[in-house]
Amino acid sequence: MQFNRNTVTLSVSHQAIPIFESLNQIKPENISFSLFLAEVANDFVQKNRKSARLTDFDHEDVTAELPLFYASISKWEKHVNSLNSDDFKKLQRRLSQLGNLISKQTEKRL
Repeated sequence: MQFNRNTVTLSVSHQAIPIFESLNQIKPENISFSLFLAEVANDFVQKNRKSARLTDFDHEDVTAELPLFYASISKWEKHVNSLNSDDFKKLQRRLSQLGNLISKQTEKRL
């Protein structure tokens, strides 16, 4: 993307429309949408610099509803308690996969 010009055009998919609409509803009236979008992106980068990258969420099965990995355990408890059966099973499978990865690394490092 070229940012050294006055206008940058974004293609907005049907999945992104409700997100942009939500952002527009909370945007302060005294700033432009582009500046607000830049501030939102900056806030994300500052808060997630070490714990997440946007490319970590490039698969359609990942939802924005999951707490950050190092979020407080109370946030995780609230999330786990709210899961339906299918999502709970998906979480169990992922935790099992992570457990296997950690076990392999533990064997290598000890």
